Amino acid sequence: MNKIYTCNAAVIDVTDFPIVTMTCLSENPTHQDIIEFKALKEKVFDKFDTPFVVIDDSSNIKWISSSARAEYGRLLNEHDKRYQNLLRAYFIVAPNKLMKVILNTMNKIFKREIRQYVYDDIDMARSFAELDSEVIKSISNVS
Repeated sequence: MNKIYTCNAAVIDVTDFPIVTMTCLSENPTHQDIIEFKALKEKVFDKFDTPFVVIDDSSNIKWISSSARAEYGRLLNEHDKRYQNLLRAYFIVAPNKLMKVILNTMNKIFKREIRQYVYDDIDMARSFAELDSEVIKSISNVS
């Protein structure tokens, strides 16, 4: 399996699996960027057959249009259902207040099923993702 996957909108890095790091490349992702990201995410996540956690680095985003927000909300809702048996948690990096408000609003509308934590910086998100990944590893060692 490849370790790094890219599209115009994002990079998905599985080098540290069961930690998967997704990084948004655009400051102003468009509706089309979200559709492209969704296809890439499904291509990567559909290969997984063991539990994992996601660090979603949204720190580059300065603004996201209403149509892109709606599409991203649909993507999250669909992927929560699709990957609920494997995806343990999202650790989201969102240092700006706008992204936190957008995430909070989407969570209220779409009623997220997978645990989600929001952090101001990547180091904090990674430290908590690493704790969760240790739990994943210890559970798989017991099985």
